[in-house]
Amino acid sequence: MGCSINLNGIYIFYWVAKLKSITAASRQLNSSKPTFSRKLAELEEALEVTLIVRNTRCFQLTPAGEEYFQLASQIINLIDTANTQVQQYKTDSHGTIKLCIPPELNSTATSRVIKQFMDKHPDVSVEVTVSDKNQFSVDDGYDLLFRLGDMDDCRLVSRNIGTIEYGYIASADYIEKRYISGPSPAFVKPSLIAIGGEFDRKIGRMQDKCGAISVSDVMLAKNSILAGLGVARLPLHLCSEELGQGSLQLLQVEASDRTSVNLVFMQDRYMPEYIRKFVDYLVALSEANRLWSSSELYPVFLPRGVPAVASAG
Repeated sequence: MGCSINLNGIYIFYWVAKLKSITAASRQLNSSKPTFSRKLAELEEALEVTLIVRNTRCFQLTPAGEEYFQLASQIINLIDTANTQVQQYKTDSHGTIKLCIPPELNSTATSRVIKQFMDKHPDVSVEVTVSDKNQFSVDDGYDLLFRLGDMDDCRLVSRNIGTIEYGYIASADYIEKRYISGPSPAFVKPSLIAIGGEFDRKIGRMQDKCGAISVSDVMLAKNSILAGLGVARLPLHLCSEELGQGSLQLLQVEASDRTSVNLVFMQDRYMPEYIRKFVDYLVALSEANRLWSSSELYPVFLPRGVPAVASAG
């Protein structure tokens, strides 16, 4: 055989054959169609047998594919039975949920969401780690990973729990000192705060980067604008309290400047009931509410057509 066969490939084939569609199976397992197509091709290469005849007009299992599906179904059913059997040992009402969240979600809004769940389930403990790690591994010891953007890995399940919106923000004191109103409103050489050692895409296009500040994470960027050091592009929910009070002001928002927030966990890993309840709680809450604040809540200081950082220099 050309390469090794793993259970993940068999599991993908089972769902594709069962639903008679790669597209439907990829949606069922919250993955991408290209990933499924690649995994099926790898399985067929490993078996050295064609399992599925597929083109734009039809989807059909070959005789080998029909037999393989019957045998794969037995394997999947045995696994489901084994999972059901061992669940008699689980502790439904209490346990510890280990979460990993990115710095962009290290906010009061996130803490409030966790608190609401713990109020309803007082026997559940939560351990939260803030990390910019965007890859999931069982070896890390996390049960759930909050991730920004999509994850193309069919071993994982990804559930969308909302979006975060970004905008350019500065302190009221900084604006008072640096902003000139009039027919052509502009900043006088604003200090631009970049995050993660790289200049923001807009800042990066500017020829003159004098006065720019680079910081390691979003919380340090927030503290920098609170101290009056400059203008930074930040998730709005990180500054919701200060924006509401007026100590910070929103300078500019682009409609497309949003990032999806996804809750990620292992596809085949056993999940205790209290963790599953937390997942369902977050999904239901996100469908009913905006978990992270929107620019619609705050006035934009500059007219939308005037870039906040375009006049630097």
